[in-house]
Amino acid sequence: MTEQPTDPDNNARDAFLDVYRQDIAAGRRRTLGDYQQQFVGHEQTIAQEWAWLEPASVDGRDEPNHGVLRPDVIGPYRVLDELGRGAQATVYLAEHQKLHRRVALKVLHASATLDDTTTQRRFRREAEATAGLEHPGICSIYETGRSDGQTWIAMQHVAGATLAAHLQRAREPRSSPTVRLPLRESQGNTESSGSSSRGTMRSDLMRVVAFFEQTALALDAAHEQGLVHRDVKPGNLIVRDDGQPVVLDFGLAHDDDGHDLGLTRSTDVLGTPYYMAPEQLRQDSKNVDRRADIWALGVTLYECLAGRRPFSATSRESLYRQILSEEPAAPRLLNPQVSHDLEVVVLTALDKDPDRRYQTAADFAEDLRRVRCYEPIQAKPVSTWGRVWRWSRRHPAVALSSSIAVLSLLIGLGVSLFLQTRLASTLTSARALGLASAASKEVASNPACAMLLALEAIALEDRIETRSALHQTLARCREEVYFPTEGSVISADALPDGSKFVTGSVGGFVQCWSRDGELEWQYQHPYDNSLRGDRRACMLTAFVGEQRDRVVAAFRDGELRMWDLSGQLLDEYAPSPQKDVSYCGHSRTAAATGSQFLIGFDGSVQLLKIVGPTRDQLELAQSFPKPGAEGVWSCSDDWQWIATSNGKRRNDAGNLWQRRADGHYERVDSLLESDQKTGLYGLAFSKSRLLIGMQGHDSVCFDIAKDTRTYFGSGGAQLVSWLAGDRFVAGSEGGKPLIWDQPGAPAITPAARPDDRSVLTGSSIATSQGGTMFATCNQTGSIQVFEAPLPTSPADSTEPRLQYTLRGHFGLPAGAMFTNGDRELFSWSSGARLWNLQSDLEWQGLNGSLAFSPEPEGSRLLAGWQLLDADRQAVGKKLRGAGKWAGGACFSSDGKYVSLRSDGKYVSRRSGPEIHVYATADGTLIDRHPAKDKDGAVCMVPDSSEVLYLDIDHEVATFHNYLTGKNRPGPTLGCYAWGAACSPDGNSIAVIARPNQILLFRQTATGWTRHAVRDVFETMRMIVYSPEGDQILVGADDGRIHAFDADLRATNLPFVGHRQRITCIRYSRCGQLIATTAKDGSARLWRKDGTALAVLEVDGGGMQSCAFTPDGRHVLTSGGKVVRKWFLHTEDLIAAAKARTRRELLPAERAKYAELLGDR
Repeated sequence: MTEQPTDPDNNARDAFLDVYRQDIAAGRRRTLGDYQQQFVGHEQTIAQEWAWLEPASVDGRDEPNHGVLRPDVIGPYRVLDELGRGAQATVYLAEHQKLHRRVALKVLHASATLDDTTTQRRFRREAEATAGLEHPGICSIYETGRSDGQTWIAMQHVAGATLAAHLQRAREPRSSPTVRLPLRESQGNTESSGSSSRGTMRSDLMRVVAFFEQTALALDAAHEQGLVHRDVKPGNLIVRDDGQPVVLDFGLAHDDDGHDLGLTRSTDVLGTPYYMAPEQLRQDSKNVDRRADIWALGVTLYECLAGRRPFSATSRESLYRQILSEEPAAPRLLNPQVSHDLEVVVLTALDKDPDRRYQTAADFAEDLRRVRCYEPIQAKPVSTWGRVWRWSRRHPAVALSSSIAVLSLLIGLGVSLFLQTRLASTLTSARALGLASAASKEVASNPACAMLLALEAIALEDRIETRSALHQTLARCREEVYFPTEGSVISADALPDGSKFVTGSVGGFVQCWSRDGELEWQYQHPYDNSLRGDRRACMLTAFVGEQRDRVVAAFRDGELRMWDLSGQLLDEYAPSPQKDVSYCGHSRTAAATGSQFLIGFDGSVQLLKIVGPTRDQLELAQSFPKPGAEGVWSCSDDWQWIATSNGKRRNDAGNLWQRRADGHYERVDSLLESDQKTGLYGLAFSKSRLLIGMQGHDSVCFDIAKDTRTYFGSGGAQLVSWLAGDRFVAGSEGGKPLIWDQPGAPAITPAARPDDRSVLTGSSIATSQGGTMFATCNQTGSIQVFEAPLPTSPADSTEPRLQYTLRGHFGLPAGAMFTNGDRELFSWSSGARLWNLQSDLEWQGLNGSLAFSPEPEGSRLLAGWQLLDADRQAVGKKLRGAGKWAGGACFSSDGKYVSLRSDGKYVSRRSGPEIHVYATADGTLIDRHPAKDKDGAVCMVPDSSEVLYLDIDHEVATFHNYLTGKNRPGPTLGCYAWGAACSPDGNSIAVIARPNQILLFRQTATGWTRHAVRDVFETMRMIVYSPEGDQILVGADDGRIHAFDADLRATNLPFVGHRQRITCIRYSRCGQLIATTAKDGSARLWRKDGTALAVLEVDGGGMQSCAFTPDGRHVLTSGGKVVRKWFLHTEDLIAAAKARTRRELLPAERAKYAELLGDR
């Protein structure tokens, strides 16, 4: 506890208290002057005790004059009336006898002085301090003097009452504790005469805020002159009749440096205790500055808002303790009209730490203005931790014991939380690993589901297993959109641009979808209980009309509906007599002109047209008889020919119909020879030629114009479709798709997995719009997409190549079709899916060694024997002379040239391995040099026009200048070499030598010398330098990678993971990342210190090469005639995976992995 001020005479104080209690008990009220006259010599002590016992009088409220005679004249002034009386002085209303100017005359009590000298100096101090201040909010001093033993000050007379008087009136019972002040003329009447009491109270509060804003500005003016008031209280604030404040009584003022010019003794506590700042009570004169006035003004503002002081006690010790160690009650608890911001302003002014208060009265005034104008304030409320810290500083003993208890509790809780966190982290890691493992297993059958599982895994924990799973699933997933149809889809169609899709399902649903997978509208065919079985099944859905702006659907019960694209029903149609709709054959619909289409019913195939002024009616154009309920039908592109058959009936030769001039069709021929009748499964027109797929017999190409039939195939090619260049593809149930360039020519069978067999389902073979691709639906539930490009030269292969295997359908795919310019494939089964066939993450048809040129702008990529620019466009033609194999690609330091080792089969008649150097600008062959073996080492020498090559059985390295064609000898190896690498500065060469050695050569003034030798136990073929030259990596045939420093000392970094021979090692340009590929079909990403980052795996055999992109965001790998792009940053990987598919896990998929997903 702080040291309490010591009274000058304890006996006088005790005697005064006894007399005072007796007077109170007797009902007598005496003035301060009466007691001071009784205890002469102890006037100051009596005044201090009086301030505690009668604070209202000390605050400056008017006190009645109990028998004290009022003088008539004091100096040059004639006394008119007594305005007020305090402990130190009496204030009179007086008039100058000559100037007739009315003043407030402050006269010091003769009995209330400490001593005459001190009293006079203090009065002079007040006069001098105030005389230098010119502010409308500070009472002006006219003059000071001493007459007849009385010391006086003549001040400006202010018309109004003290704020203490207004507070006294506010304590009377009212609806609000806010003091009511006069309205300033400049403010105007903010409340209408009919406003509510709530609005009136709000207006009172705003007047108080405005009053204290002006008061703070007045104090700031005094502070700027170096004066601190030290006794701001309601009794020293005059409220003028217009509501403006005036600050009185600078008698206790001192300068801003804390000096009071020796006017206060060390044992004095001057000021009114209720309004004194904590530093004043501590008698810390160094810290009593302008911020003490801000505290006192904050106390006064609190009293005006809340109706009581923030600190109040029955004894001095209790009051001191409250001011020094306790926080005041929140003003809003006492006056709900106080806003949160105003409360923060008040409590900031009452902060016990001067450094956390407003530092200037101008800052205090500015925040009050912001409150009044409803603007954000500058002060910030004290946080919970801040209040706890302040309480701890005020109660150190209690805080220490509480801290020990809390610390013990926190330690226990911390240990418990740590264990729980570790357990939760372990469980999270287990779930992440489980999801990653599930994704790796699911990717073979349902890549989209696998990728979504991998996304869930990496969201739980970003680690090598989850990153690898997401890489693997993203590379295999091509499902772009999933359409959650109602039931299994029988028939579907898509607009050519892929903007809309329509599906028809078993339950009679017709659903129209946007390309984002959103259902736009649907229709369900009504169910008739009187009919046998469910006759609602939608057998046909198609976009028809010249603008493909109509949707037609045919249902099993024989009814047809037609809608516009918005789902508005336009017309209904049913044959007479009504018959069931047949199962459709190979051709679902034929709509070349768009205004007509074919639909099969039991016993007939009908040609329907869209007619009417607004094309909103269906009309029967012609009916083509066919026996039975099944069949296939098709038409030529120009609708000149129509072919119909009875499908599986073996006694049906089919019918060919030709359109006459009047638009009517007449039968002109049978599809088959007159003596040949069998089941017809597939019909496909190409101009005037018709492909006919049959069961159990060779298929037929019927040239209608020539009236010739050519047979091809064996065992029955039931499904047929045309490709570009008069080629066609055919397939049958249980067999692989076959391609014929011409009927009668040998068929070409594309390479396909043995378990992927074509199955007869609706449109089991779909050809692309451009005729260079086709897709087959297989019994395993997958869809295989083949590329069948037209040969551009006799040397080009015509063998179809399997591009993609699309997996994800839960059942057998019912059909597929290409859309959106052959960039997408639309398929359907139990649900429909849209597949992306042109991913920017892989480039088809490229293979071989990969390398990027070193220049950052306009970088070139060498992929095998093709140079590509930054936009993936070929630079010139295939590199001349590259042959069928090219490897060891390496760019010069300036990026202008690239070297590679080739088998050289197309260079000339002479065949053999060579080293080729090409200009990267246009792919021109600059130089070629014979090499004895295609497996030898070749690398560019940094900052030179030389290439270093070592043949396997040559014991001397050779430097070949590809610009001049000259050679110079390199270091003598003394053994056969598998590989070599030059250091970035060109002064060192690392060589893989046989048998199982690594040699390091350094260039000295006398030539090349052997610097180090390292024996190894595995066969090694790949060696590289890091870009900084401080690390050498060597790849072994067993899949391990050994790391050495620049002096060939082993570093034992853990580059372990590959299972077969390392085929490529590449550093990123920054030198901190490493990519490797191997024959095991995987690529791996590492940090330079050997930390594994990701495993990149796909189907299709081993990976041949890899390269980091110049932007440092991707790594490319080559293998299986595909170059793939992989992401280096996890955020890019996640974003690409989320953009790949627009669906979430299906209910069945979530149920399967509910435990790992946390659904249970």
